[in-house]
Amino acid sequence: MTLQNKISNINVRVLILPLFCILAGCSTLSALNPFSKADTKNAPLPLVAINSTMAVKSIWKTSVGGAGVYAFNPVSVGAYVYAASENGNVFKLNANTGETVWKSNADMSLTAGVGADANSIAVAGSKGMLIVFDENGKKRWNVQASSEILSAPVITQGLVVVRSIDNHIAAYDVTTGERKWLVERPIPN
Repeated sequence: MTLQNKISNINVRVLILPLFCILAGCSTLSALNPFSKADTKNAPLPLVAINSTMAVKSIWKTSVGGAGVYAFNPVSVGAYVYAASENGNVFKLNANTGETVWKSNADMSLTAGVGADANSIAVAGSKGMLIVFDENGKKRWNVQASSEILSAPVITQGLVVVRSIDNHIAAYDVTTGERKWLVERPIPN
């Protein structure tokens, strides 16, 4: 072993030994560490028992079909509940009785739904198709979005707003389907 190698080995040992001692000292001298003390000022409150004050009663239940790998949630507007399923079926149900008012089909599988107001119902179809029905279940229009839509459309102020998986947010006129605006958001890394 050369003199330079011996010096190099000694330098490594001289640097590693203090580093090891410092790291070991952090865990053994917890009394000196200001961050190791228990925080009593922000301790969680004890859990309180919740007693039910009202019984929950189901008044009706119905099945509209499966969701497959997607997520579908019904939406309530006034006296009606709107729901959809992956197989393309869209339902308008009486909120009081659960009876089907009408059932329509989007003629394609669905990936998201339902968005609704008193006059329109919107769902997202496969490959980024946005489909809007009128209050009677008649297909009003459909338009191709920039990419697949996985979240329910929102209908507000005369617009149908959707977010596609390429991070574009677009608004379409609820009556004509004409695109009113598009926002391109950066895709996270």
